[in-house]
Formats: sequence, structure tokens, C-alpha cells
Amino acid sequence: MADVKVRKLEDRVVEFHRRQAAKAGHSLEAELRKVITDAANVARQKWVLDIQRRHERLRKKYGTMPDSTPGILAEREGRE
Repeated sequence: MADVKVRKLEDRVVEFHRRQAAKAGHSLEAELRKVITDAANVARQKWVLDIQRRHERLRKKYGTMPDSTPGILAEREGRE
């Protein structure tokens, strides 16, 4: 895991997160870790949703493709 040091944050920003941490019953470090992790998760969730929408558009346009696994396995067994 990485260590990060953030410099020159405004005092009001630090105090806000310090209060949030106190309300939640954990440290400032834990609060900031949660904020940063949540922001990354939101971005990832948007990316996943975008991929799912694209997949659905392709499924509507082209239908569901058949599973090629049985044919590939049969071809491999034939070569052995």
C-alpha cells in the first residue's frame, strides 16, 4: 500500500474532516482514507455502469452470441 502526504490544506478543510472523524468515532487518518477510497469507488462504479450500458446496446443490436467454448474444446481435443 502507498503512503501519501498532502501539504498545504486549508485549516478549515482539515477541521471539517477532523469533526467528521470524531462523529464517526475514528481517526482523522481513517476519515481521509475513507473519503479518498469512496471517491475512487464512485469513479469505478460509473465506469462499470458505462460498460454495462454498452454491453446492453450491443446485445439489443446483435442479440446474444452463442457460447463458443464447446467448439473450442472439441477442436483442442481433436489436435491432441
